[in-house]
Amino acid sequence: MFHRILVGLDDSPAACRALERAIELAQEGHGRIGLLTSAPRPASVIWAGPIAVPQSRAGMCAQLDEWGCRCIEAALSAVPAEVPVTKLLTHGDPAEALAREAESGAWDLVVVGQASRRRLPFQRPVGERLRDAAVPVLVVHEEPAPGEKTARRRLWSRKPKSPLERLPTRLPVE
Repeated sequence: MFHRILVGLDDSPAACRALERAIELAQEGHGRIGLLTSAPRPASVIWAGPIAVPQSRAGMCAQLDEWGCRCIEAALSAVPAEVPVTKLLTHGDPAEALAREAESGAWDLVVVGQASRRRLPFQRPVGERLRDAAVPVLVVHEEPAPGEKTARRRLWSRKPKSPLERLPTRLPVE
């Protein structure tokens, strides 16, 4: 049984499903939940360009901190009153923040949500990046929308060039 469960949060539906699963586990095991949100740091490239940005770096950081606080407070409202909660707001990469907190030894399980589609093609999901964590990691996948087709990978994507290529490679022998 897991008694100390750390949940990685943002404002995605996958994170909501991860929180629901963590609440179930905490109630079954009479445990506690840690709500961790990592506010990203604004890229410094934004202010190096020739176009003037209408906001300062400090203003953007303050907005990202407010976003993180809103995520934690929204999650806190979903947690039942009998489950103890620890709120954690960090800065930077979410996978690194979760790994750092898991390494602290204060948690038995890390629960994260994973969307069905990646937002950036070169970015690995947080669940994959936590493979080497010191504690077990539970990855909760986002439920597909009703009527949405799930993507399937094709093993062979080349179309035949001629009708002869459509024939099987081994013809039946009589």
